[in-house]
Amino acid sequence: MKNQREIFCISDTHFGHKNMIEWALRPLDFEDLLWKAIEAIPAQGILLHLGDISMGSDALTHERLRKIPCKKWLIRGNHDNHSFTWYMNNGWDFVGDELTLTIFGKHFLFSHIPIPRRDGIEKNIHGHMHGGKSHGFPDFYDTSYHMEITPEVVGYNLVRLQ
Repeated sequence: MKNQREIFCISDTHFGHKNMIEWALRPLDFEDLLWKAIEAIPAQGILLHLGDISMGSDALTHERLRKIPCKKWLIRGNHDNHSFTWYMNNGWDFVGDELTLTIFGKHFLFSHIPIPRRDGIEKNIHGHMHGGKSHGFPDFYDTSYHMEITPEVVGYNLVRLQ
């Protein structure tokens, strides 16, 4: 276990999107809180971002992300409109639209939006919903299967897989 990298997850940081303060009722310092958490990831750790990194500040956000020494994996969200190549050239070590990992003997599906239940998957970890403020919850949503990790839900911290 000690040779495995720790994985730290977050979604929907929306760096540069000041309307998140009013729209999602985020605190005025939400960006500072999120950067503090991300910049604390150890060099041997992995940031797994489940999409919607920034809005209107892609260059500045990615310049700052590039300075963080951990591995960076991105599952693109509905506001991440660049190509896989663009993200790879701007500091991400992996880019995809979803990712299935077996961790601790359990199968997890990581996605931006919640995905209907799939055979063999024990948990869908996702973003996008902003605690129900964005798009509502789909009919198939099941809290025993789905786990939302937007900043509003996880207290502007990262979720450490353990």
